[in-house]
Amino acid sequence: MENKVKVSAPLVFVTGKGGVGKSLWAAGLATQLARSGKKVLLVEFGETSFYGFFYGKSFGMDPVAIENNLHLSIWSGATCLRDYIGHLVKIDRLADLFFENKVMKALIRGAPALKELAILGKATSGVRNYGPELDFDHVIFDSYATGHFLALLRAPVGMYEAIKFGPMGDQSKAIVKTMSDPRLTEYHVVSLLEELPVSETIELCDALKSEFNDNIKVVVNKSLRALPTIETSSNVFESSIQRNLSRQNHAWEHLLKHYEPAVEVPYYFESEPQKLVDHMAQHSGDAIHGGPS
Repeated sequence: MENKVKVSAPLVFVTGKGGVGKSLWAAGLATQLARSGKKVLLVEFGETSFYGFFYGKSFGMDPVAIENNLHLSIWSGATCLRDYIGHLVKIDRLADLFFENKVMKALIRGAPALKELAILGKATSGVRNYGPELDFDHVIFDSYATGHFLALLRAPVGMYEAIKFGPMGDQSKAIVKTMSDPRLTEYHVVSLLEELPVSETIELCDALKSEFNDNIKVVVNKSLRALPTIETSSNVFESSIQRNLSRQNHAWEHLLKHYEPAVEVPYYFESEPQKLVDHMAQHSGDAIHGGPS
């Protein structure tokens, strides 16, 4: 199929139902952009690093070089909040005192939206020219799975509705404005051609389109439809492939009624992490440059 992905925005959020390959797509997209000459930061949301297994390195808040033009870091709500407070007070010891305070610890534990706000505040700081600078052409976010991702995006909306004035209200409004601007932010939703992932993809895309912006790219992963003809002497294996292909075709038709996928990545019978990333980079590269998949 013809690719319809053009990475035009500096911020790209990658999401999808758990297990669909969103981390692979994020890594492949970041890798290809870096190899095309862009300076790219790949950011993983969470407490522990999935990419540590891929690259055999330890990652933290500070960007670590993976290859030329490509850096990777891992952000959690707590580390982003600590980074933000450190930027405001300018003195590390004062920031430490803030987090060591029992009242503040209780506030952070009792207000989970504060962590989501800190993550999005840092994610959008570069394009908003506020907070620590992110000196990259593109930042690719390997974000949370669909439900948690939508809660993440809605956190500053809820904060602004509750507090419209003062620094908190101003920051929340600015974050929402950034997430709603298709020139600054785009969303890649990765799905498998299965009933539940497709249904979640449609629901998420509908929510993103109505609440934020419509710069949305649907990426279909592990497609048997995109494979060349498989010749096998095993009737059992061939029958299994045909049954799965039939289910995928049904899911594809369901998806097409709502959103046309921008990229269809074939099923790769491969387990080596770097080779999988390279496969994703190839397909995202075709997408970036508008070539055939």
